[in-house]
Amino acid sequence: MSGTLNATVLIVDDTKLNVDLLVNTLSDEYDISVAMDGQTALEIAESELPDLILLDIMMPEMDGYEVCRRLKTGERTREIPIIFITAKSDEEDEIQGFELGAVDYITKPISPPKVIARVKTHLKLKEAHERLEKQNDQLREAARLREDVDSIMRHDLKSPLNGIISLPQTMIEDRKLDPEHVASLRIIQKSGLRMLNMINLSLDLFKMERGIYPFQPVPIDIQKVVKIIIDEMQCLTEAKGLSFKVQFQGHPTNDKNRFIILGEELLCYSILSNLIKNAVEASPDGEIISIVFEDREGLCISIHNQGQVPEAIRDKFFDKYATSGKREGTGLGTYSARLLTETQGGRISLASSDSKGTVISVCLPSVTEEDRKTFLAMAKIDEKTQEPEDCKLSLSSLGTRRLLIVDDDEDNIRILEKYLAHPNLAIESASNGKIAFEKLTNDHFDIVLMDIEMPVMDGYTATQKIRNSKFEIRNVPIIALTAHDDLKTQKKYLETGFSDCLTKPVHRAGLIHALFGNIQKQSTLAGAQKAVSIKQGLDPENEYTVEVDVELKDLIPSFFKKKHSELENMRQALRNSAFESLRKSGHKLKGAFGMYGFQSISDICFKIEAGAKRQDARIVKDNLAILADYLEKTIIVYVDDR
Repeated sequence: MSGTLNATVLIVDDTKLNVDLLVNTLSDEYDISVAMDGQTALEIAESELPDLILLDIMMPEMDGYEVCRRLKTGERTREIPIIFITAKSDEEDEIQGFELGAVDYITKPISPPKVIARVKTHLKLKEAHERLEKQNDQLREAARLREDVDSIMRHDLKSPLNGIISLPQTMIEDRKLDPEHVASLRIIQKSGLRMLNMINLSLDLFKMERGIYPFQPVPIDIQKVVKIIIDEMQCLTEAKGLSFKVQFQGHPTNDKNRFIILGEELLCYSILSNLIKNAVEASPDGEIISIVFEDREGLCISIHNQGQVPEAIRDKFFDKYATSGKREGTGLGTYSARLLTETQGGRISLASSDSKGTVISVCLPSVTEEDRKTFLAMAKIDEKTQEPEDCKLSLSSLGTRRLLIVDDDEDNIRILEKYLAHPNLAIESASNGKIAFEKLTNDHFDIVLMDIEMPVMDGYTATQKIRNSKFEIRNVPIIALTAHDDLKTQKKYLETGFSDCLTKPVHRAGLIHALFGNIQKQSTLAGAQKAVSIKQGLDPENEYTVEVDVELKDLIPSFFKKKHSELENMRQALRNSAFESLRKSGHKLKGAFGMYGFQSISDICFKIEAGAKRQDARIVKDNLAILADYLEKTIIVYVDDR
């Protein structure tokens, strides 16, 4: 566009004298096209895509305003700058032109110097705009590439971490090692977990900065997180002769205290680990670091040490790259703490002085009283399942089963086999989806653990092939083993055939829980199918029995009462085609029912969520009917596993 004939100008005017004047004025500098009416102008603009259009307003059949309107609604022509050439000088006429998308006005009689100046200015602006758009495209491509590279790194790094994190635990459980070796294995395991946290956060921080992080808050006992961090800091605190004092309302806390906030455990761990480590490093030797829990507009955790933050950086302490005194400091630690806190709807603050030391306070949203009661009840149940022999007990309760592990990584297979070693479990393996399909076709398996990325046939393709099979194998539970921990990918797996998803590195307790839940779900599939068949004449008196831990007995009646009310709201949302509201309600109910142990109802809510996401009213309507039937006919049996 910088050369004399690089830019093209389309002149549109029904008066030959005006056209000749404009052509003579501009033809030495630009390529010129001419149209004597509106329709011809539209055709030339669509085919030649000129760099600028000089457009007369008063023309027969189609005036300049209509030509401008059509050009601005065209996919190919909307970005072409238009300058009106007109004898109209009223302010309303100018406003109308600008509202239609014109960039300038030149009034008749035409002044050649003014035309040359205006055309040159707007062509330069167009060139600058295009250059800026090109740079934006490059930045967007760079951002996409960064996300792709981060995703690949996160996936490829998680597979070897599976061994680093998991194998030490199986060796420790062997109980033939001396304490020194056990301590060394725990260090290896903790280092692997820290690396895993860093991998998980690498892309998450980037998403938070862009405001696209999919925040999924749940109730968390924040004191438990703090205790883990203090234990991890033991070597550092002993070297400096430091000690911790953890208090609530002026009294020392104990293991029975529960400080429950609403957030994500990994994010909370990253925030507090960073801040407590900073406090340890900044504190003078031999001092006490205080951690105080307070109820004020949420739950606040204040971390106090006797060191001081230099006055020069106090005002920008949580800014990006703000650092002082650390030879290897990046200035990202406190910035990420602020970003992670604000992502969770919290706030963070600093108070530092030479006389009082430094206090950093992190305040996070607290849970409702009902959610608190639910969390505490579920925590009691979890405590009962944390006994050393619980894993063996859970494997025993699976009964005699045949399990197929599909993974191209021999180390992963070995780890899973160690985790699931039990006389009741017969385990076979396959190195890709093709072999897995052949094994399933020729033999019986109760459940499949399926890796996703494999040669020959990946797990995603294999699962679709199994689900589309005419044989009985189409109903076998398949649990995806994937290093992709983003919600979008996992939802895709669940929506297209997988029964469940486990994120690598897989933890033994989570693996056994998933096996137990999916086998149990398979055994009650007949009941679920009966629910689906109600509209086809199934006995309406049929009932569904669910066993629920007695610890939840006080919570269940009010829980079900609320869900009846929410069901009616969802029906109304369907009548209004409010699919986004339905999606959110389905997602919320899916988690709530799953938390209380009503897995079949949770699965129905997932289908409602998926149907609402696709705006498929039929799927939503059918599953709302199934949900209503479950709510009416479910019989709850309270059991005491103590």
